[in-house]
Formats: sequence, structure tokens, C-alpha cells
Amino acid sequence: MVVFLYGTDMYACSDAVTLSWMPPTKNADGTPLQDIYGYKLYYGYGPRNYAYVIDVGNNTSYTLCGLIRGTTYFFAVTAYDISRNESNYSSEISKLIAPLPDVPAVDFTGRMSGSTAPLTVNFTSSTTGGNSPFSYAWDFDNSGGAADSTQQYPSYTYKNWATGGVYPPYTVKLTVTDSDGDIGTITKTGYVSVCYSNTNIVGSTGTYTSLQAAYNAAGNGKMVQGRAVSITGNVDFNLPKTIIINGGYNCNHSSIAGKTVIKGSMIISNGKVTIENVNIQ
Repeated sequence: MVVFLYGTDMYACSDAVTLSWMPPTKNADGTPLQDIYGYKLYYGYGPRNYAYVIDVGNNTSYTLCGLIRGTTYFFAVTAYDISRNESNYSSEISKLIAPLPDVPAVDFTGRMSGSTAPLTVNFTSSTTGGNSPFSYAWDFDNSGGAADSTQQYPSYTYKNWATGGVYPPYTVKLTVTDSDGDIGTITKTGYVSVCYSNTNIVGSTGTYTSLQAAYNAAGNGKMVQGRAVSITGNVDFNLPKTIIINGGYNCNHSSIAGKTVIKGSMIISNGKVTIENVNIQ
């Protein structure tokens, strides 16, 4: 009695293989076979060395579950009649149950140069597991798209207002791919908090070191915002334009948190200036 055995890649459960075979049609002497009652599936760890047997009844396919990953198994089938007379083994096939991927475990830290924009953060990554060499893809503000850096130990400067169209605090994501293509990722939500500079112009990404500098750069009709901090220096509003000076903002200029204190003098010698939430000392 001859039985042919085929291996497939149809997995019905984890760490599994599905096997199927063609029912024999002839006895070993060539006469028609009419009394098949069932089949037995044999498998083990070496050629024709079967440690296990399963009576699968009259089925012509069977799924083996719970096999050991990284192990090669050998399979064969026999047929039996109603009297339990059993055939010889079928042809044999083997199957390697693929090992689990060694996914890299990823982490990173960031060393910050301060808290106010422009803020430079030096990032350090660490990877365990996986197989080197590794490639790196950083997203410093969770904006998606192309990687902001592909270095292992990058530095990144967060500027005033939005970075990449995203406002602080910034979520940072690192993706590491090993030489086998296995991927490890880590995302740290709200990891980098950046305060805007003490003064800025609404709608501008510029950085201004003083209220005078922000005023000078502002276009006609613009608003200059100040954080709720003390700013030292004199201010001379001497340009022919209309400007609003609005102080007292919080770290990222999203709401009023108090007053801006100007430690110096303010002189209006030209144009029109509206001042709100500012104390002069």
C-alpha cells in the first residue's frame, strides 16, 4: 500500500504544520484497494525515526500544533484496514519549524541642554538582543514621515513654536532594525518639554533674546508675546508701526500664567503700542 505525503504552510495554530496526503488506490500487489479504514501519522526528529504516532481516523489531512521552534521534524503516514492491518510507511517529508525572531529590545535617554528653545537634546540609544549590525530611525516629534536621524547617538534642536508642525511636549520614537530585518521600537510620550523663548512673535518660528529684538522684528499689526518671567533690559518702541505687547504667558505660550516683569525702562517714541499683562520695575 503506497501513500504520498505533502507538507503545506497552512497554519491553524501556533508552532504548527498541516500535512495532507493522497489516499492510496492499490494494494502493494497492484490489486484495487477497497477497504481503507483509517490512517496513522508518524513523526519524530530523524529520518525514519518516529517518536510519536497519531491515529487520525479516515482524514487525509491533519494539523500538528505545539511543535518546537527551531526543530526539524520528519513525517510519514500509514494506512490501515478494518482489521487494523497496517501498510508500510509512506514517502517521508521533513519540515523545519522556524525559530522565533530575535527582536531587538530598544531604549533611549536624552540629555537636555536646558529647558528653553532653542533646546538641544543629545540622545543615547541602547539595544539588547537582535543581530548586529543595526539601523536606526528616529522621530523626534512623532510627526511621522522620513526619519529625523539615522544615527545611533544623535542630537536634535527643538526650536521656537512647533517642530515639524507638532507642539510640545514632544513624543520621541526610536525604531531599530537588525540584520535579519527584525524590528524593535520604543515610544516615549511627552518626553521632551520645551519652553519657548521669553519673547516671540505670534506665528513666527524665530527666537528672540530680548523684547527689543522681538519688537524690532515684528511686522505691523503683529503681537509680541512674553512669558511670565522677569526680562532685564530697556525697550525703545521707536518704529512707525502698530504692535501689541501681551505678557504673562506660560512655558509654551498657550495660556496666561501671570505677568511679564520688565526690569528696565519702556519708551514709546513712534508708532502705536498696546501693552497688556506687563509690569515695569
